[in-house]
Order: sequence, then structure tokens, then C-alpha cells
Amino acid sequence: MMEPRVYAASPSSFIPYLYGSRAPVAETPSPEIGLPITGRLTNGALNCCQQMVHQELSHLSIMLPISTMDSGSRLLIPGLLLQGSQATKDFLNQCRTRGIEFTVSPLADRFLLQASGPAGQETDILQSALSVLTCPVIDAYHFATLKDNLVKNIQNGLTDPAVPLAEATIKALFGEKHPYGKTSREELQDLSAQTLSSVMATYKQAMAFPEMSIFSLISPQPVEAQEALLNQGIRQSNWYASPYRQGSLDVLPPVDPKKGARGPLLVPNETLKRAYIFQAWRAPVVNDPDYLPFCLMLEMLKGFSGGFFKALRTARSLVYGVQQAYLERQQAGSYQVMVREVETKRIGEAMDAMQEVVTEMVDKPVSPQRLWTAKEDFIRQLNTMKQSSAGLASFNQPWLQSGLPPLPPQALKAAIERITPADLQRVATRFLTPQNGYTVLGISAPKSILNQQFKPPIS
Repeated sequence: MMEPRVYAASPSSFIPYLYGSRAPVAETPSPEIGLPITGRLTNGALNCCQQMVHQELSHLSIMLPISTMDSGSRLLIPGLLLQGSQATKDFLNQCRTRGIEFTVSPLADRFLLQASGPAGQETDILQSALSVLTCPVIDAYHFATLKDNLVKNIQNGLTDPAVPLAEATIKALFGEKHPYGKTSREELQDLSAQTLSSVMATYKQAMAFPEMSIFSLISPQPVEAQEALLNQGIRQSNWYASPYRQGSLDVLPPVDPKKGARGPLLVPNETLKRAYIFQAWRAPVVNDPDYLPFCLMLEMLKGFSGGFFKALRTARSLVYGVQQAYLERQQAGSYQVMVREVETKRIGEAMDAMQEVVTEMVDKPVSPQRLWTAKEDFIRQLNTMKQSSAGLASFNQPWLQSGLPPLPPQALKAAIERITPADLQRVATRFLTPQNGYTVLGISAPKSILNQQFKPPIS
């Protein structure tokens, strides 16, 4: 589902886990950060431990797989783990008095539990997190309340004209049947079919495969002590695979390889007075050798001074706003550009301006000054993230979610500094052109406007 929150205020929003908000120009002294050390826990789970001294807070992340076809459960489980009963809320309030905070969020084919708390209290943080996961307390009243709230949130999101346009385009990008293309209306159908027993059955099945989970701990402790603590927590919670377990977890289906361009995909919307344009490209996954050059290229395309906003609004005053997102997923990423509120008589001009941005990235090497500025912005944001254990965990997440060891911040900085204008041209050619990549363009406006400007007319 393309969720409304992907789109932030104008001029642009760039969403990959590597990036946080814009950092201050002045750098603060970095804490001492050790190398991320990966391994396997006694229950088979992948773990990543990293020492970060001089930190007031330690951070624990646990990612669990969830059925890729069961989006209703994937959306419900995070809220149920933290708000499933009054007893659960009371427990979390007790944790909060000790300085331990929890969040749980859905990912494409997993959900992510994060816990942070005072350094030196890692045992308490871990035991509390494992208690939430292995002994959830959920009642029918809180289930029904959460389900109703989720349905209302999705229904409210559908009132944003950007959402149906983006969802139709993303479905065309990944295919009618792939989970990545599931729409809000399909999510609503999944949610409507869920009962407390069906959701708990899905959750129980996910917990039956601990070797598919991923642990990450960042604290001032040495990594050996961290790993020993994680294994102790596993033993105490007795979270091991049963020799009698049955069934298996759904495997995320592969994305069919494609090249070319599709569109314009016309999405009539009679409530609009101005048009919306949405274009999406398939993008690299984390283990792709062009992942970092692609990220740096997108750094140049965001913001007031470069890329789509400059071409569409600053130079031509064509649009109200431009938002951008890079969604990193296991099978294939997507780079997305939403253009809001184009005068209907200037739709063609806006489409041409978007293509000019892509053509320039493909045909013209970026200037040394522009490349230097993009690298400085990228590294400044990295420096901000690595100031805290939570920021470092967010930095590591894309690699861990793909089952890979995280790239140390200094190694990432060195890799970014090595990127050349030729690298960016190669990446733009590979992913943004129909000869090598795959893109879908969608347009939303009143049906009469679309029929005037595009053939064949919409029936």
C-alpha cells in the first residue's frame, strides 16, 4: 500500500533509512563507535552487536517476519503488541517509569520492535522487549478498537488525491498480484476479514520461526557481553523453534524483471481542479553495487535547489509542490516523485520538465561543485545519525533487513567520497531510462480533462 504519510510538506521528502532530517552545519564530536559484529544466537536468529561508548541510551531492535500475503495482520500486530489490553498498557507505563520506551512498526514483510533505555539497563530492556513479544496480552475490546481506528485511518488517507494515483502506479510498477502493489482498498478488505483468533494464529506462526528474526543491540557494552546477554534472554524466554512445529512462512514472491516505460496511466478524479502527476521507477536493493551511487544521485534530485522542484516550480512555476520517496524493499526498491496541483492546461509541459531532469542526469556529467555539495549533505546527515544509538540503529537497518552485515559509518563515508560523475551517469542510465530500467507514469485529473489531452479516451 502506498501510505499517505510517504508524502511530506513541499518541496520534497526523501525517505530511505540512511537519511534523517537535515543536519546542522557544525558537527558535534562523534561518540566512539565500534564495528558492527554479526552472528547467530542460540535460537538461530541473526544478531548484530555494536559498541557505542559515551552514550546515555542503549537501543534494541528486533525484526520478525510476517506473512507477505496477510497485510491485515501485518498492520494490526504492531498496535496490538503495545495497546492490546489494559494490562499491556500498564506494563509499558511501568517500563516508561524506568526510562524504557517502545515502538513497533510494520515493514514490507516484517514488523520491527524497538526499545531504548538507559545505558547499563540492557538486561531490563531486553527482558521487557522479550516479554512483549513472547507473552502478548490482547483482549477482544482493544482488538476491535484498534481495528476500527486502522480502518478509519486508511479511509481518511483515500481522501488525499495523491493516494489512489500513487497506488495505481505502484501496482503497475510491481504487477497486479505482487504484495508491493497492494492498494488501500485491498488492505481494507484484508482488515475486514481479520478476527482476533486469525491475527493471533498469524502471530504464533511468525514466532514459531525464531531463526527468521533479526536482533540488533547497540550499547556501551563490549560486543561479547552484548551477545551473551541476548543469548541469556533467549534462554530465559525459551524462544526456540519447536521440534513439532508445522507449516512454513510465506516466501516473498520475486518481482518480475522488466524494462521499458508504461503510461500515462490515467486515474480520473472528479474532485480535482488541478492535476496530479506521479512517476515511479524500480530502484536498487541494498546489496546492489549501485545502491550508494543511487542514493547520492537522489540527494541531488531533492530539495529546493536541484532536480524536480527546481525544474517544475522554481524555473517554470508549474506546480504547487513536489515530494520524493525512496522505498527500500527486499525484492526491489522504488523511487517515486509526486507532483501536486498542476494547472490542467500545463500537464504536458510538466511532463516534459520531468523528463528533462532525467535526461540531464543521464546525458550530462554533474559539475564538481554539485557533486561536492551532495556528498557534504549526505555525510552531514550521516554524522547526525551516528550521534545516538537509535540513529545508528536506523542507519544499520537496511542492511540487516536484507540479511547483510551493516556497513560501518566510516566505510560508508569513504564509499560516498569515491563516487564520481561517471558513476552517477551510469546509475541514472541503468535505473531511470526505459532502455535499461522500468518506469510507470500516472496522471490524475477530471475525466473530461484526461479525455481531451490523452488518447484513447477513458471509457
